[in-house]
Amino acid sequence: EYMGGIDIRYSNKGMWGNGCYFAQHAAYSHSYSCQSDPSTRVLFFCRVALGTCLTQPNNPSIKEPPKGADSIHGVTQGHNIYIVYRLNQSYPEYMVTYKSTQLPTRSTVIQQAIQP
Repeated sequence: EYMGGIDIRYSNKGMWGNGCYFAQHAAYSHSYSCQSDPSTRVLFFCRVALGTCLTQPNNPSIKEPPKGADSIHGVTQGHNIYIVYRLNQSYPEYMVTYKSTQLPTRSTVIQQAIQP
């Protein structure tokens, strides 16, 4: 039964297993945002109930936090990431739509250069 929050059933396995991943800074989440058109992106600003949060090394086989913990904290590329494994631990409070000002990557520049 759906209990609200971000639905873990639609998540992909990540560095800390199947969970809902939240970054401390939106800049990290930019590459995971939905692209509604070539220059517009969408992110959710969420409230997350971390409870007792334990720092763990990455392990893709994690299915739930260790005993006595409610969530996991991890660090990747210098960014703090928080992972929850239950539906009722997150609430999407705002949907944020923004224009992307990200510079084109090397591959998009090459593709543009070889197009007739």
